[in-house]
Amino acid sequence: AFLKNVATVHTVKDEFQAESTHGLIELNATNVPAHVKHMPLCMAQLQLALQKEKHLKHWGRLQYGLFLKGAGLSLDDALTYFER
Repeated sequence: AFLKNVATVHTVKDEFQAESTHGLIELNATNVPAHVKHMPLCMAQLQLALQKEKHLKHWGRLQYGLFLKGAGLSLDDALTYFER
């Protein structure tokens, strides 16, 4: 049953791209926090922790970075985002 549903599941990148085609701003280093309402709860919590603490532990940063990559954030934007 799981394998049958895999092909029909949408990805986060699809969701962000669909919004950008409707006139909303694409994901970049300056507007990541503005997209927190569209993130899964676990990723939203990482974003809020990053805003509050200005730091994520290694595994949190790895997971959040991979999530943002999947959402369409470019490498240059990701480097810029995590440097601040």
